Amino acid sequence: MGQHREIRHIVGGFGLSPYSEPDLEFDRGVVELWHSAVPAIQTPAFVHEGTTVTLNVDWSNVQRLVRGQLKTGSRTGKRLKVPVEIVADKSNEFSALGWYWNFFVESYLYDLFIVMNLALPGSADFMNL
Repeated sequence: MGQHREIRHIVGGFGLSPYSEPDLEFDRGVVELWHSAVPAIQTPAFVHEGTTVTLNVDWSNVQRLVRGQLKTGSRTGKRLKVPVEIVADKSNEFSALGWYWNFFVESYLYDLFIVMNLALPGSADFMNL
């Protein structure tokens, strides 16, 4: 069974939370967190049924958005496409199932939501993903 590679997209609303009052210190913290965390969060790996699945997530659109929102004072969320490259070292019995590759992306997003919001509550307000 061979290697698997494909590109998918996380599509949803991102940005500084429109539900809270503007707070310059907090907003700066969000921008800094998204800038400093990306190297640690952009290539998660999972092992399932003998297959290693690595995600390469390009968060640059989100980084540019929150940095721009900080500069302009805008707090309106924006719908973005975040590209995710999914790479598996080999196939397994689940590889042909339509939901299989999305499972890893969704699992990653749940983990990321928790980690980012534990680091700075309100920093990862994923809307309608």
